[in-house]
Amino acid sequence: MSIDDIRSLRFIAGITSGFMLAQLVNWPLAYIMPMLLAMLLSGPTVDLKTGGLFLAVIFGSCAFGLLLSMSVINLPIVCIALFGLLLLHIYRAGNLGLPPFAVTLLILGVVVIPLPGLPSVHLSWMLAKGLWLSSLIAVSLAVLFFSVFPDTPEPEAKSSPLSPLPADIAALISTLIVLPLVTVFYTLFWVDMIVLLIVSTNLAQNVDLAASAKGGTSLLAANLLGGLFAIGTYHLLVMAPNPFFMLALIALIATVFARKILSDDPMAPIYGTAFSTVLLLLGSAISNDSKDATEAFITRIFLLSLAITYVVGSFALLKRAADRWHYPRPAG
Repeated sequence: MSIDDIRSLRFIAGITSGFMLAQLVNWPLAYIMPMLLAMLLSGPTVDLKTGGLFLAVIFGSCAFGLLLSMSVINLPIVCIALFGLLLLHIYRAGNLGLPPFAVTLLILGVVVIPLPGLPSVHLSWMLAKGLWLSSLIAVSLAVLFFSVFPDTPEPEAKSSPLSPLPADIAALISTLIVLPLVTVFYTLFWVDMIVLLIVSTNLAQNVDLAASAKGGTSLLAANLLGGLFAIGTYHLLVMAPNPFFMLALIALIATVFARKILSDDPMAPIYGTAFSTVLLLLGSAISNDSKDATEAFITRIFLLSLAITYVVGSFALLKRAADRWHYPRPAG
C-alpha cells in the first residue's frame, strides 16, 4: 500500500470511528470532536508527546476562559477589548507557525468558553468540561490511528507563515474580521449558535487563501458543497435512522474528501474547511433531540452561509488595503 493509501485509510477510519463515538456517547459539545480529530489526522504525525502538548494548551486556555467568565464577563467594554487582544496574539502565533489545531483550541478556550458565563458561570464550566473531554478524545484517537496506520519516516517540515503579509498585519486583519462576530454573540447571547463562531474563527486563520479572488470563490463554493452534503446526509438519516447506515454514510463522505484534504493541492485547506463544516453541522443536528431539529439545521446553514460570505468579503477588502499600505506603488 502506498503512503497516500495509508493516510487516506487512516483518515477515513479515524473520522468514521470518531463521529460514531461522539453520537453514541453524546457528551456535552461532543459534535466538535470529529472536527478536531479531522484537523489532527490531516496534519503531521501525532504521538504521545505532541498529544500531551496539545492537551496542555487546551487545559491552560480552558482555565483562562473560566477565569474570564468569573471576572470580567459582565463588563462589556473590558471584555470585548480583552477578546480582541487575545485574538490578535493567537492569530499572530498562528501566522508564525503555531499548528492550526492549537490555534483553534486557544480560540475556543479563551473566547468561546466565557460567553455562556453571562447568565451563569456554571454554563461556562459545563462548556469547558465538554471542550476538554472532546479534545482529550480527539487527541487519543489521533495517537491511536497514527500508531495503527503509521507514516513512513520523513524529514521534519519547518513551520512556515500562512500569509506573505507580516504576521502582525495578517493577525490584525483576522482579528478585525472576527471580533465583530464575537461581539454579536456576546451581545445577543447566541450560545445555541456557537457552531457558527467555531467555523468563522477557524476560517479566519488563513488570510491569504480567504482573501484572494480564487481562494475566496473556491471557499464559498466548497462550503456550499459541504452544506449540500450535510443537508442530503441529514435527510437520509432522518428517513433511515439506523446506526449502520450512518456509519456507511460518514465513511462515504470521508472517502470523498480524504484525497483532496490530504493532497499537496493549494486548495486542500478549503476542502478541509468544507469537511469540518459538514461534521459540525451534522453532529450538532443529530445531537439535537427537539422536534424543530430540521428547521434549526436549515437555519444554521443559512446563517453559516452569511457568516462565510461576510468573512471572505471582509478579508478581500482589508487585505487589499493592507497590500497597498505595506507595498506602496512607485511614484509616477
